[in-house]
Amino acid sequence: MKKVLLSLLGIAAAGAAVGGSVVDFSAETLGGEPQSLSKYKGQVLLIVNTASKCGFTKQYAGLQTLYEKYKDRGLVVLGFPANNFLRQEPGTNEEIQQFCSLKFNVTFPMFGKISVKGKEIHPLYTWLTKHPNGEKVSWNFNKFLIGRDGDLIEHFGSRTAPESEKLTAAIEKALNLQGRGTMEKATFAAGCFWGVESAFRTVDGVIDAQSGYMGGTTENPAYKEVCSGRTGHAEAVEITFDPSVISYQELVELFWQVHNPTQVNRQGADVGTQYRSSIFFQTSEQKVVAEKSKAALGASEKHKKPITTEIVPAATFYRAEEYHQRYFEKTGRPACHFFN
Repeated sequence: MKKVLLSLLGIAAAGAAVGGSVVDFSAETLGGEPQSLSKYKGQVLLIVNTASKCGFTKQYAGLQTLYEKYKDRGLVVLGFPANNFLRQEPGTNEEIQQFCSLKFNVTFPMFGKISVKGKEIHPLYTWLTKHPNGEKVSWNFNKFLIGRDGDLIEHFGSRTAPESEKLTAAIEKALNLQGRGTMEKATFAAGCFWGVESAFRTVDGVIDAQSGYMGGTTENPAYKEVCSGRTGHAEAVEITFDPSVISYQELVELFWQVHNPTQVNRQGADVGTQYRSSIFFQTSEQKVVAEKSKAALGASEKHKKPITTEIVPAATFYRAEEYHQRYFEKTGRPACHFFN
């Protein structure tokens, strides 16, 4: 049975080597379960062959940092342990899992041991190394960057560290710009940022939404500092959007819908200056759109009270702590914002 499966995998590899996509492949997890890479369709992938007894093993830490920094924007790091180079990955899958967890607190997906070269090369690596943008794996911790379309963008050698400017720039480009025109940013404050981020993240044309702080005087404020009211920051959401899909005007209209813009320094039971209603404009064009939209909303008499939303220039955006990002997805709690 095993020989039959290997033969089928070989046939799949031969076809994939001349085309196809990364989502056409499957591999076993460290726990021994088959996993289709179609699970990661639409995301940016960084595929790395790892080893636990290599001079580059410390790159696990950098890969974990990369994953934590960009996972909410669509990056997934995939680790594939391989024992091809000086037998520097001798452990079992169970031992590898324990090593990664205890030594480097790895939380990105890790797969079972494979071969990345030679006669037993895994079909995925046949595709990666024969791809026009690929290269043969030269050592442990080679990196293959995959775009949202499932195609290989670029290969990076072992000496390209996860935190290197070259790699991070390529990842940023893949996350924000690949296959799209110039992106724009919009920043809104409308009470608790958990609900605002959640509302905008699902909108077609919104590439990314991040919770953070803007409009205060303290650099790199922490959540507790902002909640004290002493930093002057508002809980804000920075949105990256594709203007060819959704306009800034449409984003402003959604902003009015997800909160009550007549309340001063509060939203419902949340009270404090950090919960104020604000539009932080990035350009003079955004300022004009926001002011006209605010005036139109006031004239519509939809709200019995005056619109109190401030329209001010965007300042430095400080990304909030990781546990605030995609909060409702992580906790399963219901959204705290309403549509009016």
